[in-house]
Amino acid sequence: MPEKYLNRLGTTVVVAAVTALLVRCVRAQETPWTRQDALHEASSEAAQCQAYYSFAQKCADNAGQTALSARLQQAIDSASKFQFMSGKAAGMSNEAMLASLKLALDAAKDSISDSCVNISVLVVKYSNPCKFLLEHPDDRIQTLMRGPPSATGR
Repeated sequence: MPEKYLNRLGTTVVVAAVTALLVRCVRAQETPWTRQDALHEASSEAAQCQAYYSFAQKCADNAGQTALSARLQQAIDSASKFQFMSGKAAGMSNEAMLASLKLALDAAKDSISDSCVNISVLVVKYSNPCKFLLEHPDDRIQTLMRGPPSATGR
């Protein structure tokens, strides 16, 4: 066979292999999660919300906004309760849930460079998803049971 045809054959094989791999990846993303998987993810999301509300409360306190700080404390308490309940239902240990919260707090702190002047970064990322999670936890769990969240959003 001439070299030109061998190059085309090689290219065709590579394209076919990549296509097969992509199809498997797409199907894997569409695979439904178990209730345990969904509850574990919901617990992780609640930890992120707890971290978000904690930093927002710190900033509200720093600005002397006591009424806002009190409302944020209620959100922190709700997120904490949901993180614990969903984490326990998923089979997580207390240590694992605390570690999840620590990771969320560290990530939030880093994303705002530990400065309230950058709190808008957290507001944009977490305001709507956290509000939805705490107001409609069952709906969020049902959504998660359809499969993992996308890399670009919740």
